[in-house]
Amino acid sequence: MLSSETPTVAVIKIVDFGCAQVSSEDGGALIPESSGSNRGTANTPAYSPPEILAKNGRKDTIDPSFDMWALGVILYIMLTGVHPFDLYGNASDEEIESQILSRQKPPLRNSPLTAHLSPDAIDVIERLINWDPAKRPSALDLFQDPWVHGEKARTKKMADSDKRLSAYRAFKTKLEAKVFADMVAWSDQNDPNDVAKRTSLIERSFQMLNPDHRGYVTASDLRQLTGGSEDGIDDKLCLSGFSDLLAENMKNRYFPKGQIVYHEGDEGNVMYFINSGTIEVYTRDGFNKTVRKAGDFFGEGALMHPMKIRSASIRCVTPVHAIEISREYFEKYLATEEGAMVNLREKDRTRKRQRAKTILGLQNTMQERKFKKGDFVFEKGQRGNEMFIVEEGKVDLLVGGHTVLTVEEGEMTGEHSLIMGRCRNVSSQCVSDQCKLQVLRARDFYALLDSHPSLKGTIRDICLRREFQKAMCCRTKKPFPRTESQLRDAFNAVGDSNTGVIERDEIRLMIKEFDSTYSEKDIQDIIRTLDLTDSGLVRWEDFKRIFGLNGKKQHKAQ
Repeated sequence: MLSSETPTVAVIKIVDFGCAQVSSEDGGALIPESSGSNRGTANTPAYSPPEILAKNGRKDTIDPSFDMWALGVILYIMLTGVHPFDLYGNASDEEIESQILSRQKPPLRNSPLTAHLSPDAIDVIERLINWDPAKRPSALDLFQDPWVHGEKARTKKMADSDKRLSAYRAFKTKLEAKVFADMVAWSDQNDPNDVAKRTSLIERSFQMLNPDHRGYVTASDLRQLTGGSEDGIDDKLCLSGFSDLLAENMKNRYFPKGQIVYHEGDEGNVMYFINSGTIEVYTRDGFNKTVRKAGDFFGEGALMHPMKIRSASIRCVTPVHAIEISREYFEKYLATEEGAMVNLREKDRTRKRQRAKTILGLQNTMQERKFKKGDFVFEKGQRGNEMFIVEEGKVDLLVGGHTVLTVEEGEMTGEHSLIMGRCRNVSSQCVSDQCKLQVLRARDFYALLDSHPSLKGTIRDICLRREFQKAMCCRTKKPFPRTESQLRDAFNAVGDSNTGVIERDEIRLMIKEFDSTYSEKDIQDIIRTLDLTDSGLVRWEDFKRIFGLNGKKQHKAQ
């Protein structure tokens, strides 16, 4: 039996000896007389030999050859990942019985399913899955087989084995890094009906390399994926082989329901991708009951934190199967796959922003204030001593009478003056029939930041990105884009459409055009929030990721 339906986390369990018999001296196992009219074997069709199935499970003597057939079936599954008489894993017991009784042999020689097996392994399986019980080897015969003893393994030293091993390890790290990057990217796909999300992450990676469902991937497939040498890799890898290839550094972990995986404040040296189950994130500052499910990840924050500290506690809402990545390999994967680093950084920032907004919304010092359509929440040039969170309705941010951003429910406005210590550089106007806003006074806002040091940096990042959006809208004389094509046009209005990048100097000039009071440090901080690769450039792909991906409406302030 397997402990899970998920191949990558399944543990083999041997169960049910309720119908086992004590062997007689002649090697047979006799049914006790007390069994009466129920004489016969208690068989599982998928693992039963044809001589049992032909008699509908009724046989006076249980013979050891029955078990050798079952052992052959199990060995086939272990080496190929599929049942020899149910290759697609969807056959009923009756269909499996029919397949066995028809004497239709399973794929063995000259089959892609067994292309990775040695001739000796195939020979052992053939002798075990033999329709003639007399020709099956006994347990003793099998135990003495050279293949079982490992005597058929190559013992000759390979030429340049040290170089080959080094190349193999480099290839393996590249493959792991690519799978890691894919798992990070998949976490942004929020469709709850996505069938792929119900598939284990390793199997999903395998299927991406195996789109035609041929049941294996080739060394050439892997070479094209990683750009490296595939020395040491079997010519054809089935799912189990692919999983084994990744298992050393992408370790399977199981946590029972209710277990605390780690506590806020702990030192963190591993992160996790959720294969199945649900975890809950909670903190001492009131940010709690946020859940993450299969396909998402957690624990990356401590690996990116200079002090290696966990910023939240994690509790398992259900039993959880996860893939564990150590700090050592996390850093290797990020160094190999730039896309993973970019996605992780932006995901980490998104989570921090959500946490900041939640904490702000929990403050009991806030006061409710209502506005009618056309009312100004504040006007450009005013001294700012309050910030607001939109509870109902929509609020436009205006420059020169033109809308630059629309702030919706759950978003903040007015933070610029409190964070930057400047007068309002835009006006804020209610554009719904009615707007209900929660108001936080400056002194309460600053007290909150003092009690949550990390919050200040997060809210400042939100503010700085919004300043970039305001400046871009002033340059284009249009509201911030709502579609990807509009976003591309806005990007090209600031950057170079040929190179697909925005240079530092272009951002500096645009910010100064919008608000000449910004210092060089402020401008560098704005650039930092947009430069996800530390390259000094803002690339189109990163720009789109910041302002247009993850299913967010592109006009929402970040």
